[in-house]
Parts: sequence; structure tokens; C-alpha cells
Amino acid sequence: MRVLYTTARAVKAACAVAFLVGSAAPAQAFSPAPHEMPFHTLSDIELRLEMDPDSQAIGTVRRGTGDIRVLWCEPAIPSQAWQDATPDQQRALLDTRWCEIEADGLVGNVDGRMLSPG
Repeated sequence: MRVLYTTARAVKAACAVAFLVGSAAPAQAFSPAPHEMPFHTLSDIELRLEMDPDSQAIGTVRRGTGDIRVLWCEPAIPSQAWQDATPDQQRALLDTRWCEIEADGLVGNVDGRMLSPG
């Protein structure tokens, strides 16, 4: 009886290891979500009160300013789409959105075309 019990435990353990090894996903490069990474400006940009080019300007962020934090974009950028995207695809995602950012102590809205990751 003891042999059967030991054999059953060994089979369960082997099945558990096979399941874990077989279900392991291949390693992928990780890119943080847009709101988890710094951005910089491509040129001097006006921060807008609203997500509209005709909205009131509330400040200026100078070209090359780094550590810009994207708070959110409209339409939203799905985190998984961003993380799976190449740099060119990330650029395309930004090019079609307005984003609320925090830079130099100011919070305002900018055209996503004015931002660059990194």
C-alpha cells in the first residue's frame, strides 16, 4: 500500500511540474504603460485648458523638457496595445490623441504629436 501511495504522490508531482513548464509563456520585452514612463517635448508647446487647439493657453513647455508625465489621453491608449507596440506604432498611437500632461509643475493638455517617449 505504501508503494502505491508514494507512486501516486510522484505522479501528481510530475503532472504539476509538467503543467507549470508547459504553461510558461515566452519571455517578452516589457514596455511600461504611457502613464508609467517619462516623455519629452519635440518643440515648444502650449499647454491648453482643454483638449482643443483653440482652447485657452495656460502655459508653455519648452522644447526638450524631460520628465513629462502623461496623465491620460483621449481616446485612451490601451496599456497592452502600447506595451506590445514598436516605437513607430507608439508614435502612431500618440499622433491621433490629445493628452493631459504634467510638466514643470503645470497640468494641461497637448496634442500627442508634440510628445516623445523616453
